[in-house]
Amino acid sequence: MGKAERSIQATNSETFLFPTSFAQQRLWFFEQLYPGSTVYHLSTVLPFEGLLDRKALEESLCDLLDRHEALRTTFTALDGAPVQLIAPALRIDVPLMDVSEPGGACLERAREAARAALAEPFDLVRGPLLRASLLRLGHDYHWLVLVLHHIVADGWSLEVLHRDLRALYEARRRQEPAALPALPVQYADFACWQRRILQGERLDALFAYWQAQLKDAPAQLALPADRPRPAQSSYRGGRCGVSLDATLTARLRALGQTQGATLFMTLLAAFGVLLSRYSGQSDLMIGTPIANRTRSELEGLIGFFVNTLALRLDLSGNPPFTTLLERVRNVTTAAYTHQDMPFEMLVARLAPKRHLSQAPLFQVMFNLQNVPAQEQEEEGANKPGTRYRDEFVTAKFDLLLSLVDDGRRVTGYFEYAADLFDIETIHRMAVHLEALLIAVTADPAGSTCDISSLPIVTEAERDQLLVDWNATHTEYPRNACIQELFEEQAARRPDAVALVLEKDRLTYGELNIHANLLAHRLHRFGVGPEALVGVCLERSFELIIALLGILKAGGAYLPLDPGTPQARLSIMLRDAGAKVLLTQQKFKDALRGEVTQLICLDEEREETGRNPGIILQAEPDRTISPTYATPRAPPAFPRG
Repeated sequence: MGKAERSIQATNSETFLFPTSFAQQRLWFFEQLYPGSTVYHLSTVLPFEGLLDRKALEESLCDLLDRHEALRTTFTALDGAPVQLIAPALRIDVPLMDVSEPGGACLERAREAARAALAEPFDLVRGPLLRASLLRLGHDYHWLVLVLHHIVADGWSLEVLHRDLRALYEARRRQEPAALPALPVQYADFACWQRRILQGERLDALFAYWQAQLKDAPAQLALPADRPRPAQSSYRGGRCGVSLDATLTARLRALGQTQGATLFMTLLAAFGVLLSRYSGQSDLMIGTPIANRTRSELEGLIGFFVNTLALRLDLSGNPPFTTLLERVRNVTTAAYTHQDMPFEMLVARLAPKRHLSQAPLFQVMFNLQNVPAQEQEEEGANKPGTRYRDEFVTAKFDLLLSLVDDGRRVTGYFEYAADLFDIETIHRMAVHLEALLIAVTADPAGSTCDISSLPIVTEAERDQLLVDWNATHTEYPRNACIQELFEEQAARRPDAVALVLEKDRLTYGELNIHANLLAHRLHRFGVGPEALVGVCLERSFELIIALLGILKAGGAYLPLDPGTPQARLSIMLRDAGAKVLLTQQKFKDALRGEVTQLICLDEEREETGRNPGIILQAEPDRTISPTYATPRAPPAFPRG
């Protein structure tokens, strides 16, 4: 890869114009759809202990901008397509904010200031796309807060930025040249090179692989969510910490080595098992970011290089975990071989159906970084179950599992779409992931048993499911029937809502009136002890009224499913000897000839609704009470 020709095009004598990379092009179009969005903002904090040389720091920032063209880049449209505009020089302000405060409150104030800086939008046309602010937490302790738009940097770039800025600062303090090697190329050179090589036969070969790999892949991973998916994503997110101790991490590493797999592959396979158990799917699409710095010239550059790979996991046939791990190893190895295909171009060529509420091809991401966690991470941020401040987290996907391997243990977090999930759901998922990993590595048999046999619940959760939630024993009055207990409740709270059906409500008092009216009606038809009444009703208020009315009359009910064939219902009615049938208007014609008396309760309730007080005056000379019409002894049920 050589330097791009600087005479490609110049907008004026000072600013040079270059094509964007494919990744930059995607973010440019996203910005046109959601101007001012903070979804693709990156931030990092460099702490400075001891006396700070502010002048040297500002000069070192200028040196950093001179060294990396990406930080001097803005964007505009040319013939409808975005292009990079690289300024020959750029200087940015570094305002100082004093957040020092006695009693230790300065740390929280500094974090709030850093979050506020992250929430401020960028203008891709006017720039700059790097902001810096200096926070004084104490006389000899400062934070340099840097916020960048993702279109000019990525996660790897932040590591480069830390290293270069530290070196430049120390050199300025000593008034010596920085001991940094010259950069052989710049990001614009990469963008031109990428556009040049990704065409013709090379591009066709890459696309052919991915097209075959993703043929008939599921469009969505159906994870059980706490809320329906909205029409358009808000990108609001939350995070929940994940932490694997050193012993478990060592066992996972050893398991992978026995199967010729990396720790990334082992964790990805386990994550796939967890997602499969949650969704019930055996064909999974999971995305993963890749540095995309396949040439040594790119390793020391700041820029947006990262690419995304769509990994398709096959869990069909309920294989042993070791077999699944082999499948995952083969899929990831082949994906790495074909990683030069830009994800943006792949999506454009495959042209899947797009939705504003979900990402194309996959909605779940997995990432493992083999570097120590950032020094500026908040204390305790990686502890399991830790909840981050949701208002400052954006979620580009339904779910992201982002982990860091520091060589001893694995820590990280689940990032989730707050539109879909609650923190409690994700915390439970984190607990299940750890339980699954423990099961896989507990003994040699764990990794060879079928994946459906691997437990994902803890002992405490198993006891809760099988013991605590099944402890249904309760004390209740033994000398009263259910209809009598209901009447006592109706007398105590007649205006309380007893039944809800969509937007309709029925209070205990109203339900008792309807049931009493039906009980008197049934009693006139001879219903009492030893009498069976057929009930052919859909789930409705009428169904509950029917059951209570029959019990109040002293009879027993014969449940008849309206979905059962008519011939079968007729046989059941004749065999039981039921003379009375409670049903709805829509079923009465089919069953009229099978009983002596047929009552359509939807008609009866309409009549009662017009004159609910009728029950209080119904046949006062009868021995049946208007408040209950059931004998004190439970009715006898016919046998056979």
